[in-house]
Amino acid sequence: MARTVETWCQVSVSETVENLYAHVELEEFLDLAPGDQVTVHGQPIPTGPGQVTEERRRVTIVRASWIARVWARFLSNFELLELFEVSFTDRRKL
Repeated sequence: MARTVETWCQVSVSETVENLYAHVELEEFLDLAPGDQVTVHGQPIPTGPGQVTEERRRVTIVRASWIARVWARFLSNFELLELFEVSFTDRRKL
């Protein structure tokens, strides 16, 4: 397997009332794994309020080494905890 892969992608950026997102979809199937680095080339895509913009861009994927994959999996367990919001409330009636 090659350590660096060059390919193309479709970038979609939306700044509407309903959606605020930036999606990248690779044009060919590549099995990405933890620790792989994906770099989309080019200038930032200008999008104004109420607009959806799509562009075809070149993308470089650098495959992680096996130790980097293990490390990324290990760290992801802790980073996932940052997504949880926990609230402790007293639900007893006084």
